[in-house]
Amino acid sequence: MYRVTSQIIKRLLLLYVCLIQSGCTGVYYLATKDLEKEYESKTKIKAANISQGTEIRLELRDKRLFEGKFRGIVDFTSDEYLERYKNFLAIESDLQPLPFPRDTITVIKYPEKEYTGNFQGFDHGYTGKICIRQFPDGVSRKLRLDDVKEIHFNGNSMSGTALRTVLSRDIIPHLSTVKIESGGVQRQFGMAEVRDISVLKGVGMRRYLLFYAILSDLASFGLVSGIIDPEVSFKRK
Repeated sequence: MYRVTSQIIKRLLLLYVCLIQSGCTGVYYLATKDLEKEYESKTKIKAANISQGTEIRLELRDKRLFEGKFRGIVDFTSDEYLERYKNFLAIESDLQPLPFPRDTITVIKYPEKEYTGNFQGFDHGYTGKICIRQFPDGVSRKLRLDDVKEIHFNGNSMSGTALRTVLSRDIIPHLSTVKIESGGVQRQFGMAEVRDISVLKGVGMRRYLLFYAILSDLASFGLVSGIIDPEVSFKRK
């Protein structure tokens, strides 16, 4: 009877210690969960240089995060951009007059070079870009704003400096979007919505810490087993 009771106590003690020790693995896992992936921030301007299929993380201006495979930089369709531009103007009604998509516009660049065509929209860049479909050939051009002296549209004029100031606020919709894929589903985000683009740099330390925790648990299990009941760990010779 004493031997049976002694064995039960030993087994219960062993189980208790193992449960405590196995908790180390869980603690290591949870404590290092956010170290699983390490990302390197890239400027939006360099986003087009990211290779297809690269793991990226997008941080939007509303603080939401999205992770997935990079599927390229593409423009909104003219109708999609028009809708976003309308919504933007309805909210930012205090801005000075801006050209409207499909308006006829003349862009004067330094040194006194003119481009006339239909206004398509704005896009991101070091100082931003203005996009037009030039007359008469219909070629789409994205002109850097730091080269723009002034623009003329619907009887209005706006200096390149004023235009760059407006775009520096990063509130005007951009034509470009970034596409990511996660779980077989593709999503598309306007560049003006994106605060930061990060590229997966590598796997962090979690897997190594977890491996260490498991080894520690196993070592503790063997040590405790040997102390409580040598027959569990060693054969008697």
